[in-house]
Amino acid sequence: RFHHKMKAPLVPVALLATLSAAAPGNYYIDCSAPTAGNGTLEGPWNSLDAANKFTFRPGDTLALKSNVTCAGTLSPLGSGNSTDPIRLTSYPADSILGPPVVNGNGANSSLLLTNQDYWRISKLAFTNPAASLGRRQGILIMADDGKAHFGITIDHNHVFDVAGQTNKANFSADFANSAGIELGALNGSTYVDVWVRDNVVNDCGGGGIKVR
Repeated sequence: RFHHKMKAPLVPVALLATLSAAAPGNYYIDCSAPTAGNGTLEGPWNSLDAANKFTFRPGDTLALKSNVTCAGTLSPLGSGNSTDPIRLTSYPADSILGPPVVNGNGANSSLLLTNQDYWRISKLAFTNPAASLGRRQGILIMADDGKAHFGITIDHNHVFDVAGQTNKANFSADFANSAGIELGALNGSTYVDVWVRDNVVNDCGGGGIKVR
């Protein structure tokens, strides 16, 4: 018998892996909404906590509802990049009702970004009142990981009534870390390309704007 073994032809196979970044998204907070949504315009988050659990990506926008107050500290995660910063702002864009307000209610800060890059914070209001003075800020941008961080813009905001420490003689460390807006760098960290402009800052214990 004659057995002819057919060999399967060798066909080159190209394995193509396409890694495409997700398109930038718009996310919304309306702390007056009766139920918690999923962050869309039709179903906005109704607390800061929901946004604080989300990691934002380059080009994303997080917008708070105009003329609505949210209680607590807003500390969203993630970083943008040089071409697509993350925007933290208000909505609707053409509202004449006044900015959204983030009220820290005596927490360390009303807005906190830590070791993050390329955020633009605009058209918002921050306050942080308390029954007694202490180490407090309205906006705190902090780096403590020993690295360089880039691209923070804080513009056209109102920061007011922050119960920061005013007694420098007896509470010097708390006084040094109290302000309406503070940018701090520890452990060899640095900030590059930071803009703080066209903000209104008033009635803030410890000082208006500090860069440390």
